[in-house]
Parts: sequence; C-alpha cells; structure tokens
Amino acid sequence: MKKILILAYSVFLLGYALFALAEKTQPLGTEIKNLAEEAKYHAKLDRYNVFYPLGENKAYKRGEAFAVEDFENGNYRVLVYGLRPSNTTLSEEYLRQNYGIEFYPIAGCIVSDGIIGGAKGYNAKMKSLLKEKYGKDVFKEAETVERESE
Repeated sequence: MKKILILAYSVFLLGYALFALAEKTQPLGTEIKNLAEEAKYHAKLDRYNVFYPLGENKAYKRGEAFAVEDFENGNYRVLVYGLRPSNTTLSEEYLRQNYGIEFYPIAGCIVSDGIIGGAKGYNAKMKSLLKEKYGKDVFKEAETVERESE
C-alpha cells in the first residue's frame, strides 16, 4: 500500500511538472497570435501604429498630417523608435520643461519602412510648426544647452 501511494504521488508530481512546463513553453504560433492580439490592442490606443504597414512615402505624408493635427490640439511630440536610454537626455528634459515637447515612442527595435517614414514626416512637420510658433529652432537651442552643460 505504501509503494502504491509513493508511486501515485510520483506520477502526480511528474504530471504537475509537465503541466507547468507546458504552460511556460507555448508553441511559436501561439506566441505570434498573442503578439498580434497585443498589437491590435495597442493600435486602438495609439493611432501611430497605422504607419507600420504603409510604404515610407505614404507614411511620411500621413505623419505630416498627424503632426498638423497634434500641433493644432497642443500636443507637441517628437516620435521616436528603437532602444531608448533609461534616462531622458538633458535636451529632451529641456524641451519638455520649456516648450511642452514630449518624446513619444511609437515602436521598439523592429520597425518597418512605414514606421520610419511616418516618424520622419511627423517630426519634420512638427519641427517646422514649432519653429514657426516660437520664431526660433528650439531643438538647436536644447542641443546648445546640453553641450554647454558638459
């Protein structure tokens, strides 16, 4: 009887271990499906994800239009992608504090031509609009402040 209980307990532990292992190692298809669902969720929250499937030129134009809309709504942003430093740079902090300009991540390290084009179009238009608003290049001003502090 004791051997049967030990055997049953061993089978239970083995089954539990296999179940736990199976939970942690999902098939690749499941992982991709989960990433796709996560991307759809974020797309609802963040309109800049529309750049992803577009070609660079079409995304550039869409980026310019988004910049005008954001500018008119008082949302001053620079769209960024890729690995970002853990701390904001002095120039980024200067722009945020003095002009309300936020650096807004739209993608990680894996980007498409659309992400690159959208960010280029958006940033070029936003910088132009901000230069017109303030009568000077606030980005060069921030770079100067950062250089002088070194």
